[in-house]
Amino acid sequence: MLRSAPALALLLLSCVGDSPTAVRPDPDPNAPPAAIVATSGVGQAGTAEVALGGPLVVKVTDARGKGLHGIEVSWTVSPGGGALSAASSRTDSIGEARTLWTLGAAGTHTVTASVSGLPPVTFSATAAPPKPARIERVAGDGQTGEAGAALADSLAVKVVSAAGTPVGGVAVEWKVTAGGGTLAGSASTDAQGVAKARWALGGAGEN
Repeated sequence: MLRSAPALALLLLSCVGDSPTAVRPDPDPNAPPAAIVATSGVGQAGTAEVALGGPLVVKVTDARGKGLHGIEVSWTVSPGGGALSAASSRTDSIGEARTLWTLGAAGTHTVTASVSGLPPVTFSATAAPPKPARIERVAGDGQTGEAGAALADSLAVKVVSAAGTPVGGVAVEWKVTAGGGTLAGSASTDAQGVAKARWALGGAGEN
């Protein structure tokens, strides 16, 4: 019994050292960034001139995969792609940095997240055309013509968003409200947000 005691003690010490619950050292705060990866916000879709539903989030880690705090991340949006809530941000306690993206023109756009010395990460998002907010008179108002004859110039209107961006593909209804006559016009706006109609006047007087 006395001879086996040292061997038993050695075995117990060995088991404690190999325990999976042993405390691991914290990440080295001075460790250089080794990787940047996207963790949220990839492949979203939304409406032009409206913020996406979720933020763009990246994580910066050291060579052991541990998140690094206080690392500056630069965010760059492609031309026409909209605006970001922050052009740069620093990683938090778990190594994550984020920004919010308000989409620009309709189509697919990208945002690049980069850390000095590392390959950048790219996010993409598809923007549907902006919502129409108002209709504006463009041309054809106040003309004079003969009763029953078509006016020399077309009537033209433009449909725009709240930010003043032309909106194509919007249905436009033309209707004579006084004086009679007939209208022949486009049923929807073109790529510049414009719809046109030719007006043949009705009876004499104001139409």
